[in-house]
Amino acid sequence: MALPAQCALSAAAGILSHIGVFIRGEHHLRAPFLFRLYVFLAIALLLYQSVALSYNMKVAAYTSTLLISSYAAALFSSITIYRVFFHQLRAFPGPPLAKVSKFWHMSKVLDAKQYLFLDGLRTEYGDYVRTGPNELTIFDPKAVMPIHGPNSTCKKAEWYDNLKPLTAINTTRSRAVHDRRRKIWDMGFSQKALDAYEPRVLYYAEQLATAFKASESKPVNASAWFAYLTFDIMSDLLFGKPFHMVRDGKSHHVRDLLTKGIMVLGPLTPVPWLFHLAGSLPRMTKDWLAYRAWVLEQLKERMQMETEKSNVMSWLIQASQEGDKWDMSWLEGDAVSMIVAGGEPGASTLVFLFYYLAKFPEKQTKLRLELEAASFPTNARALQSLPFLNGCIYEALRLHPPLPSGYLRVTPSEGLNVDGKWIPGGSTVLTPAYSLGRLESCFEDAQQYVPERWNERPEMLKDKDAWIPFNIGRYGCVGRSLGLIELRIVTAILVANFDVGFAPGDDGTELLENTRDAFASVPGKLELIFRKR
Repeated sequence: MALPAQCALSAAAGILSHIGVFIRGEHHLRAPFLFRLYVFLAIALLLYQSVALSYNMKVAAYTSTLLISSYAAALFSSITIYRVFFHQLRAFPGPPLAKVSKFWHMSKVLDAKQYLFLDGLRTEYGDYVRTGPNELTIFDPKAVMPIHGPNSTCKKAEWYDNLKPLTAINTTRSRAVHDRRRKIWDMGFSQKALDAYEPRVLYYAEQLATAFKASESKPVNASAWFAYLTFDIMSDLLFGKPFHMVRDGKSHHVRDLLTKGIMVLGPLTPVPWLFHLAGSLPRMTKDWLAYRAWVLEQLKERMQMETEKSNVMSWLIQASQEGDKWDMSWLEGDAVSMIVAGGEPGASTLVFLFYYLAKFPEKQTKLRLELEAASFPTNARALQSLPFLNGCIYEALRLHPPLPSGYLRVTPSEGLNVDGKWIPGGSTVLTPAYSLGRLESCFEDAQQYVPERWNERPEMLKDKDAWIPFNIGRYGCVGRSLGLIELRIVTAILVANFDVGFAPGDDGTELLENTRDAFASVPGKLELIFRKR
């Protein structure tokens, strides 16, 4: 067969690959297999040309390159034409290149600042922006309930398969499986369980205060210390022992592995299949496998301890036991993900909360007076009733939500109606929490830190649906109550014992400029001085 005819057949194969395979269903989990398959076929084609057809290597390489190029050109041309002119989201505005490939999106967030990138698109294109071939980013607060609310029929997007082959409560995409597992987790965060956890939260908060007293009013890296605290708490509540980072005043190697690992999520979040492809390469997964090995070791140690209901993991271990065996896929998956989910959000919120208390000393004074009027309580129930304390926390969460880019969902097959706007079925949708929390239509003086909007000035709170730091509905954060207990206790103890201010030369600029969006918010460095009162 003549070479032009071979190229035509290759091109036809490329078009058929798109129409028959890639246009249908999800393929992100098959990325490693497809990559190996294409490499194998390319090598096989080269060998066929050189061995079976007796071409010299130069001619074989030239011919193979032409055939592969014909296939690829036709495949990507077919994909491009379909996505630009025939896709169900073609009517929605957005950057032209975003319609063609998520690689464009990825190229814009290599600095791990996706939340700012998305907010910029809102300014340019409006409330509904096509940010990918099959993705809409929505900045309309009326979309929150239909997409995330308790009656939503949307499901989790393919991004949540990133933990595969492990499975966790916050990553499983099966609604039925999630609901069964959620019942177990809810027992671990019942009021009785929270009452049992509270003394340990208080213990580590007081340990942090002791460390700050020892600093003798010298600058401390608040971003690091708050991470020490929250990861100590989470490790204790999961495995029955802390990292001892607050005690030792330094990071634990496992936390360092985690930081490296989650930073990859920032740039790769737009292209989940690339995450799976990278994860199939041993060199790329060294730190991840080391982290998993550590978690597995802690789990085995925890399983040897006497079962007690004052530990989150004890509920999971009991529920996962079948005779003398355990479902380790679930146990390991939950532990791997919950260390991050329980550590990063709390640390991030404390960093930004104390940034604002240092920036606005009058808010700090007002909070201290409220605590003083209540006799400086440190128990969760008493702190829960303090309106200004809650306002300070909620306002920090509004301006700097722990998951700033929000939660990816897929619309049901029948589509979704959002206040008269029709979103086709099977579309990936995203509602960025950072942008929603700063909408002037929802919050008066939206860019300003005003804790009073949550209590004495309710007129400044126009649409609370736009406030989703913990998500809502069936997929709402299972640890929300524990997280708020932690934030209230730590804030109350530190404000009662210290005057908090910026370290010389630090005004929070480095914090804001270097905060990264690695799906979870990773704050930049903030140096504060805690002066003992």
